[in-house]
Amino acid sequence: MKKVKLISLMSVIVLLSSCNSITSTFNTASTTSTMPMVTNDLKMEVAKNVNTITELYAAGKSKVGSEGEEIARNKAEVLAKDALRKAIRSEAYKDIRQKLDVANLKTGDFSDYSVNNYANEIAVKLLNESEKRAEFQTGNTEIGVIYVLSKDRVKEETDDFFQEKLQGEIDRLQNIKTTN
Repeated sequence: MKKVKLISLMSVIVLLSSCNSITSTFNTASTTSTMPMVTNDLKMEVAKNVNTITELYAAGKSKVGSEGEEIARNKAEVLAKDALRKAIRSEAYKDIRQKLDVANLKTGDFSDYSVNNYANEIAVKLLNESEKRAEFQTGNTEIGVIYVLSKDRVKEETDDFFQEKLQGEIDRLQNIKTTN
């Protein structure tokens, strides 16, 4: 199977605990059955809609011959990597927001906008840590890869980020509240 450069990889993320319908979508995939079904993983699949990517692949191949395969694969992977980043960001956002809610801090540097930026920073850092688990096929045509990142790894990174960048500011703000 042809290796794909990490830089061009893109996939769509779903939590494995909610991917039963996605797994059934890829029943014809030759390697899907070998993927571990671990509920603590963030999983990305190549396409939200297999038909869309298959059609893109076919159209690209018919227009430019053998180069069409690469064009179709690259398009699918571009969409997919952005989705993985968003899934990691979502996990990080929830974890940071929960910590801030416990500290009763919701404004200023801890607004939803700021927390989203913090979470995105974490997602960008972790994106390259995602682990390739399997390549899969639709019909006879290889169209993509599946990557996995542990939710525990996202939590570890969020905890480190929180301690390094936010805990001092939280302590300062809580001291101001206490003295007033």
